[in-house]
Amino acid sequence: MLSLLAAVILTEKGIQDGWVIADDLRPILTREEARLMRQNGASWVRVHFRLSQTHQAWSTELIDAYKEVIRSLEAERLKPLGLIT
Repeated sequence: MLSLLAAVILTEKGIQDGWVIADDLRPILTREEARLMRQNGASWVRVHFRLSQTHQAWSTELIDAYKEVIRSLEAERLKPLGLIT
């Protein structure tokens, strides 16, 4: 059983793209980028949910921008792995 679990873990590949939205709330990680990630073998993507000097608190606009990124990942069958800072 352990070897089967190890085989599954070793076949899953992930990627980190860095920031996924710009300070102006424009998506940096678009559906096209997500497609390229999937085509290159990724099955999950680390998403850094971050506040910045421009956005110092969680607002509806900021959350909506992140939702757009998550929808792009899910549309390409990628699993998001969130990091919140």
